[in-house]
Amino acid sequence: MLRSDLFRTIGVLFSAALIGPLSAQEFHHYRATVAGMTSTMQEKELTDQLQAADLQGKVYVDRSTGAIDWTTTLRMERIQFAYRLGRYGLSVETFEEIETPQPPLVRTPRRPQLADMPLYMDTGDPQRDNERYDAYKAAWIATHPDQYEELTAPSSVAGTGTNE
Repeated sequence: MLRSDLFRTIGVLFSAALIGPLSAQEFHHYRATVAGMTSTMQEKELTDQLQAADLQGKVYVDRSTGAIDWTTTLRMERIQFAYRLGRYGLSVETFEEIETPQPPLVRTPRRPQLADMPLYMDTGDPQRDNERYDAYKAAWIATHPDQYEELTAPSSVAGTGTNE
């Protein structure tokens, strides 16, 4: 019984190493318009083909306007996209990558006992981010003067400092 659990655990770890972390995937959002989409079958087959190319992606196809929105982990150039559509008798009129917003970077405190410390959040606007952080930091220092003094005090014994 113990041996089978060990092999199952090794199998799961090996599979995870092959697949890699799903949360670290970078997504790309493409928007295109195509000419020649006349049937519901073309729309369905195209949707199925794009969805099968990336199971983590999302596809939206509108036959009436020829609009295609595709969010995928795949990197795509116009010529590659046109090649994928070639067998359906469609021609690409427009193709562009829409900027996909990345989640904000949040730095967490290194010491759990200081969990209420202000955190710097990078939202892409450095001026507002710095102003927000400075205001939260000033309020935290006013509320926790002893902890702030402990954090900023020089180490009294050389060589005993840690990264905490």
